[in-house]
Amino acid sequence: MKKIICTILIFSFLMTGLGILPASAASNLVLTGSNAYTLLNILGLDLPESTEDSVTRAQFVYTLMQIMSGGNTFPSAAESSFSDIEVTRKECSAVNAALSEGILSPAEQFNPDVAVTPDEALKMLVVACGYALEAGEKGGFPLGYRMTAQQLGLTNNIDISGDILSFETFWTLLGNALSIDLRVIRTYGGSTYTYTQQSGHTFLTEYFHLSEVKGIVTANAYTSLYDSEGGREGYIEIDSISYASSGYDSLLGQQVRGFIKDEDGAFSIVYLEAYQNNELSISYQDIVSASSSTIEYLDEQGRIRTINLSSNAVVLYNGKALPKPVIDDFQIQYGALRLIDRGQNNSYDVLEIQSAQTMVVQSIDQRNKQIYDKNSTFMIDASDNDIVLNIILNGETADFSALTENMTITCYVSKDGKYIYLDASDKYISGVLTSYNADENIISVGEEKYEFTPYFEQWYGSSNPGGGTITLFLDSSGRAAAYTTDTSIMKYGYLINAAAISGLSETYLLRIFTSDGVLNEYSLASKVTVDRKPNIQAKQFYEKYAAPGGQVKEQLIRFSVNAENEIRFIDTLYGQEQPDTESTGYWDESMDEYDNLTLYPWRKNTTSGYVYYKTTLESVGSHFFIAPSAPIFIIIDDTDLPDEDRCFLTSSSGLTNDYPFNASALQAYNVSSNGVARAIVYKTDILSKYGLLDANSSKGILNSISYGMNAEGFKILQLDIYTENRTFKTFYLEDESLLENLYTDENQEAGELPLAMGDYLRFVADSKNNIINIAKDFDASSLTMLYTRNGENENLRYYFGTAYNGVNNQQLVSSAIDPSLIEDMNTVTYCLKIPTFTVVYDSTLQKIYPASADEIINYIHNPSQADKLLAVTRYVECQVLVIYR
Repeated sequence: MKKIICTILIFSFLMTGLGILPASAASNLVLTGSNAYTLLNILGLDLPESTEDSVTRAQFVYTLMQIMSGGNTFPSAAESSFSDIEVTRKECSAVNAALSEGILSPAEQFNPDVAVTPDEALKMLVVACGYALEAGEKGGFPLGYRMTAQQLGLTNNIDISGDILSFETFWTLLGNALSIDLRVIRTYGGSTYTYTQQSGHTFLTEYFHLSEVKGIVTANAYTSLYDSEGGREGYIEIDSISYASSGYDSLLGQQVRGFIKDEDGAFSIVYLEAYQNNELSISYQDIVSASSSTIEYLDEQGRIRTINLSSNAVVLYNGKALPKPVIDDFQIQYGALRLIDRGQNNSYDVLEIQSAQTMVVQSIDQRNKQIYDKNSTFMIDASDNDIVLNIILNGETADFSALTENMTITCYVSKDGKYIYLDASDKYISGVLTSYNADENIISVGEEKYEFTPYFEQWYGSSNPGGGTITLFLDSSGRAAAYTTDTSIMKYGYLINAAAISGLSETYLLRIFTSDGVLNEYSLASKVTVDRKPNIQAKQFYEKYAAPGGQVKEQLIRFSVNAENEIRFIDTLYGQEQPDTESTGYWDESMDEYDNLTLYPWRKNTTSGYVYYKTTLESVGSHFFIAPSAPIFIIIDDTDLPDEDRCFLTSSSGLTNDYPFNASALQAYNVSSNGVARAIVYKTDILSKYGLLDANSSKGILNSISYGMNAEGFKILQLDIYTENRTFKTFYLEDESLLENLYTDENQEAGELPLAMGDYLRFVADSKNNIINIAKDFDASSLTMLYTRNGENENLRYYFGTAYNGVNNQQLVSSAIDPSLIEDMNTVTYCLKIPTFTVVYDSTLQKIYPASADEIINYIHNPSQADKLLAVTRYVECQVLVIYR
């Protein structure tokens, strides 16, 4: 372990004369609690897991001493300085170091598992920062240390009035401490000592070798402020200096500050935040006139306001620079103008034109990444490898595969067509149409009013939808983009439980596992439509259907929600005509009603105890075809398990001939007369059938794995994966037992995680990016194939070897867009068409980046570049190419 600052600070108790506290400490970048946790985790510290309990003395000292050692690990302790902390505890060495360096005082016992008090925590931090003398001359412990801590800024934004330290306060306190200027003794002798305190010299700069960076983000991965071709994937520029970066592209044009790290001349962003910027967004409806120098708009009172842009203001168009805008570029039909005032001096330096086009999805070509609009010839074509595609679904980053029919997408396409940003929404509301006003662009469903989008006005605004039940498709801003009278928009869900919550007014909650694979709690609207019967009181529905012993508890339902996320329509098996009898038989496709959930009694027609999923429509009498869009619910029939551990979705490959399912446990719903099932529920006590890893599973290259903190403040594994959609995406792994089968003897003995950068993974994740099953098919560290073929992935093939063509007598894998490029066909083992998912893992540079088709062609023609290549094929077609350098 490094010799650290406290080796010097133990002398500070002997100094005479009161030191002057630094007035400039607050000028350093102060991290919030959550950002302090994130940064320390990035820096590799072994951090305690946040719980609802208070922070213990051992946890506090262990974390503090890791910070003061620059993140170095502590060796095993040979002995303990306190009688009540065993040498086998990981904190023992840190506690010993804290005692020897003056952070702790000698005593018989340390009380490691007792909650640390705020005063104890402040004393340790004041000593660690080098200000014990000031605290002593202010009266010592506790008031002197508290006064010193307050002057230093340690207590900013925290409550120190209690007797314990919560984890929230703990992280905020550390965030404050990381910004304090340290005091370091430079010379000493006799009873006189001199010391220096330098502004900007903190724990982060001195012991983690981070440097603070300030400036303007002049380029991101997609563009620079001045050149639409100026972007570089994986980097941003601050004041035109390039830094490796991930996740900060949205700060383009803003004034920022943060921390960078210099590793042998390669600078990377560790943390970054915007500061001292003002932003103004002007809706398309309020724009009076606009140019690159002046904007006129209507304020909230309807008055015309004028904005003059700075003389050197830059213009962006849908995320990319527009050096020479023309007047038509400012004439947007939908969207907004976003302005950034750097330095908060009332002079706008950046104008981004956010020109939007709405579409309601008619169909999607997942293979070629093409999306077709329901009402026009407009389409999104992201098939070109040079196109950068960013997708947000309901406020969260999403893959292309998450997009489905009937979604409303607000599309932003750069002028050169090379950058596409899709803001998708699957929100909709269903109810009775109560009013329609085409002049004011307002439609009302129930008591709620919804504003039209221009898309709605263009395609639906000229005709009154009439009365009756209607479903509105909403964009991400809550505006109506389209409507339908088709009730198929209702979702399937498995109703697990319900609860009545007492308060000012009683609320009824339904706990539903949805067809999106999400476990949600929905409140019932005050009145609900149940099986087409309107105005059922929420309490009445709860008591009859959802309370303990209710008819539809632990059953499939169909439902829809209103804009407040309340359930408004419910379709159960117990129809209006026979309210106490299950609806069974074939599903009548001609019925377009909300009372239309039907159980198919197919098992009465089979003499076998098992059923097999059929890929054709043959033998409809005892088998059925599962619609591609049908949700398949796997329910573990053990109500003692937590709900999240017993409710899953699986793909249709989970019902193949390789896996016979017990007939009595499989329920098929809404099976039409031609044998097509719209939903499946399979109840089992065998958990292993859930989350099958198959040929359809997600795939990607691991970029990094580390511990982070989730929204609840708990420690969780984060996997940054370069996915098949050619984007880096963060996934979360709470159940670390899923990794047990991935360990090798070497990394398990070393206490390492079994995953590393460059590993090729297949995995199953839910809609919140939580990994629920994972396999490592290729180990990058040893260049070893681990893939095993079985029933679920029978059609997958992996090939690994040298890859190039154009040279005689070379073997192994050869790839080419045009097979005629290969000079000697006798030497070719495989000829594979280059797919869109092509990746390079450079173990020397520790980088993962996409490979263009040109790069692949150059690579396979040049023997000097003939490193190793992993090819993944399915049905002979190449899906993935990974170059390992």
